[in-house]
Amino acid sequence: MNNKTFLPFVALCLIWGSTWYFITVSVVDYNMPPIYAVGIRFLPSGLLFLLIILLRGESIPINKESIKVYLYFSLLNFSLSYGITYNEISKGLESSISAVIWGLFPIITSIMAHFMIYHDPNERLKKNKLIALVTGFIGLFIISFSGEMEKIIRNWIFSICYICSSISKRSLQKKSKSS
Repeated sequence: MNNKTFLPFVALCLIWGSTWYFITVSVVDYNMPPIYAVGIRFLPSGLLFLLIILLRGESIPINKESIKVYLYFSLLNFSLSYGITYNEISKGLESSISAVIWGLFPIITSIMAHFMIYHDPNERLKKNKLIALVTGFIGLFIISFSGEMEKIIRNWIFSICYICSSISKRSLQKKSKSS
């Protein structure tokens, strides 16, 4: 790994790795309402991305299809998935369990992408991907067995919401690149 990729990699590890700690601090220690904490977390990053887009001279697609994807993504990803996550952590779900479940969402993403983005050969499930998915599923199964079933089901629901929003975002990116 060269310096050009190492520093962004370290930054991502620090930002994403500290996420679960700061979720716990905001909703448990400071008793912030969960959906408010979600907004506080994503407003600065959204403004930063908007600034980056403007500085690069890029445009944001604003058409019927794009708006539909933006709404779908914001509802499923930010409102439901993160809202449920923050809410469950505020009720006592350990943030470490939530982090592991979020970390394993590629299982469902890969399966859905295989069928929904079938025209892209990179999205096909091949031997190496299947081995990785099975390994991830075994890990999730082991962790899930130690928790309460109701919390596990809710975590699966918000994971599926997050995955659907990721796939819709990828589809929009592929459509905008091809146009």
